Amino acid sequence: SLAPGGLWIALDLVRGQTTRSLAPAFASSWAEPQLCDAEEISEVCDAAGFQSSGAADDVSGDLMQACRSAFDRFGANIEGALSERLANVSRPVFVRELAWEAESWKWRQRALAGDFLRAKVWRFRKPAG
Repeated sequence: SLAPGGLWIALDLVRGQTTRSLAPAFASSWAEPQLCDAEEISEVCDAAGFQSSGAADDVSGDLMQACRSAFDRFGANIEGALSERLANVSRPVFVRELAWEAESWKWRQRALAGDFLRAKVWRFRKPAG
């Protein structure tokens, strides 16, 4: 659906460059086996006919800062943002899912800090025709 000549921006988490092994707690608390490396994303997009518009930008530091900031505000914001909506959901299910997501993002932060993961932004252009 992208118009010819259009620019597609992709943001994703990819495997980092660390040679250390993953701790069992990381694998059991948060596992995304589909993670690829940065070169694989470029290969797939090139194979699909997109033209790379330069090297991927590493935005891992920006993502880490956003995570830390969001966690700092989380408790104060959640009740105000969701108080009306919570009446329409099963609270035990909602809280269990919310706790899993919070734990998942804590592990992502640790993985980013340890170079297990990198956050990258790619720019691809659809050929003009």
